[in-house]
Amino acid sequence: MGDEEAGPPAALVGYHGDNQPYAGLHECTACFYGHLEWTDADVERLCTAIERGKLPKLEKLVLYHNSIGDAGASALAAVASKLPKQFENLNLENNPSISQEAKDALTAAFQAALPDCTVNL
Repeated sequence: MGDEEAGPPAALVGYHGDNQPYAGLHECTACFYGHLEWTDADVERLCTAIERGKLPKLEKLVLYHNSIGDAGASALAAVASKLPKQFENLNLENNPSISQEAKDALTAAFQAALPDCTVNL
């Protein structure tokens, strides 16, 4: 995350290249990125978009069956409070590299920021 200028992963809905890396994401309510072999780096780029307010209508984020680990879970935890208030579901099932400690921290961050949100791990 941070001040990186890298755009989101190419699989992101609305990705239009480096000149307009977040074009089209403003209307997105559900992002399904399961079974894409995403890594922590992909999640960190997505979190940059969230941090910059590029997904203001997001309600559901599905990242199951990928290669996401503790760094990706930590990046998501860090942006939990920046997700829109209507956000209701995060699904990270079947990402076996996420430790129990990272799962607990992620769940706590989402419960604090979005108490009605369901987190599937």
